[in-house]
Order: sequence, then C-alpha cells, then structure tokens
Amino acid sequence: MSTADIRQNHGNDHLEDKSANFVEPNICECHVRDGARQKEQADQPKGRLTDDCQKKFAANGYHGVSLAALAGEASVSKQALLHFFGTKQYLYSEVHSAFVDRQFAEIEAAKQPDPVMHLKAYFNRLKGSNFLRPEDARLTVRALLDVRENSKVCPVKAYLDRLIEISRGTPVGQHTSETEMRSQVFQLIGAIQYFPFP
Repeated sequence: MSTADIRQNHGNDHLEDKSANFVEPNICECHVRDGARQKEQADQPKGRLTDDCQKKFAANGYHGVSLAALAGEASVSKQALLHFFGTKQYLYSEVHSAFVDRQFAEIEAAKQPDPVMHLKAYFNRLKGSNFLRPEDARLTVRALLDVRENSKVCPVKAYLDRLIEISRGTPVGQHTSETEMRSQVFQLIGAIQYFPFP
C-alpha cells in the first residue's frame, strides 16, 4: 500500500515522503501497535489498582476486607473500583490472575530438565521474591485459607496444579497420591511464607 493510498483511505494528509529513506508503514502493523498501546494505557490504572488492593487481600483475605477498605488502600473511591472491576469478587480474581501470571513466569524462568532441580530452582526463586513482594506468598496462603469446602473456585488452582504437575515427574511424586502431593506443595508454600530464610 502506498503513502497516497494511506492518505486516501485514512485521511492522513500529513503523511508525506520527506526523505529519500522513507519507509512506507504497513497500515496493519500500525493499527496493531496502536491498539496494543491503547490497551496498555487503559490497563495501567487497572494494574495499579490491582497491585494496591493485593496488599489488603494478602493481609486480610477476601472475607476480611471491605470494598471501602480496598478503595482506601488504592486512594480511590469505591465507585472507581467498581468502574474498573464491577465487583469485589472480580477484583479478587484479577489480583490472583496477576499473581498467577508472575508465578508462571517464575516457574518458566526456573525450568530445568530434571523436575527435582526445576522445583528447587523455582522455590529458591520464590524465597528470593518473597523479600521483594512478601504479599505474594501471603496472598497464596490466604487464597488457600479462603477456599470454603463448598467453594468450586480456588483462585490459585492453575498455579498449584502446575507445581503438582512438575512434582509428579520426581521420584517421590511418581509414588505419591494426589492428596499427599497437594498437601506437600501447600506445606512448602506455607513454610516459605512463615519461615523466609535467606
């Protein structure tokens, strides 16, 4: 597509070939970049609110914090939180979604061919990150505590399932029941939270 076509189709009369080295933009790429940039800008306030509210959820759990307290932590009105998230439950799920994304990135960064070494590398990274973001570990423990027996949703299930999947590849994991494996992963996460050794 030529510059003239772009001008004609998009009303961009300001686009002129002013140099011999001018490279005509691919209009599709421009729209994709602009769309991504707009989404990133729109997500920035939402991301900041999610980070701010994570501290309260980590300290008090879902049932121990009100929407007003969350708004206070984020220095916004309750209406602003509801504008971005709709409900406290959705905000809670967004907080956990951001956490799970960070943990999946850490699991990938720690990847080793041997599952035992992979888990060791990941949990060492987790210990280190707890000093930078201690609310992450508390949030995980809170999520486990907040799940009721009749609840069908565990906000960190995908993260825990990934750790259990890696654990299944270990010699011990191959001979351990699902319940025992889950219990061991939960205990290790809890131990790292309550005994953060350097």
